[in-house]
Amino acid sequence: RRLGRRCEVIYPRALSVREAGLLVDDCEFRLEQVERFFGVPPSGRIRAYFFRDARQKQDLMGAGQTFIAKPWRREVYLQIAPFPHPVLKHEIAHVVAGSFARGPFRVSARLGGLLPLPGLIEGAAVAAAWERDALTPHQWSRAMQTLKMAPPVRSLVGLGFFSNNAPMAYTLAGSFSRFLIDRYGVARFRRAY
Repeated sequence: RRLGRRCEVIYPRALSVREAGLLVDDCEFRLEQVERFFGVPPSGRIRAYFFRDARQKQDLMGAGQTFIAKPWRREVYLQIAPFPHPVLKHEIAHVVAGSFARGPFRVSARLGGLLPLPGLIEGAAVAAAWERDALTPHQWSRAMQTLKMAPPVRSLVGLGFFSNNAPMAYTLAGSFSRFLIDRYGVARFRRAY
């Protein structure tokens, strides 16, 4: 276990002190980036669990291949990956978005916070983590629209999100969320979320 200013990192004993320090630094940096993006003040400590691999994660918390955030607990659960961690910022975005979400799970939801809206939940995290590979999520989304592969945006917001191809749904939802933020401002997006 290693404490930073605002991140608590739980990691495998096999990691070196240097590697553990990089995890803390990465977490601290990403947390500041995401809070700045969403325009929210610092809101406490995040606990980041890093597992040796997917099998250990499966054995200890039940979700082997899936990276998880629990905004209501201010926790993220990931496997070790090369520095900088490719998914840490996305998972931290879920926790930070929880600071302006309602309901018991601190995610975008209907019915008193009990019916999650996965398109907005994942879209907000992709928009905040907006890393690019060959193309931005906007460019990928445009390519999918041009090729007539993109489903209607309406199908991405509610539970229909899960009926779409996952990489496509995440990219499109992220592009849509980023469009809303760029067009209407982050304060309105926070209210909509």
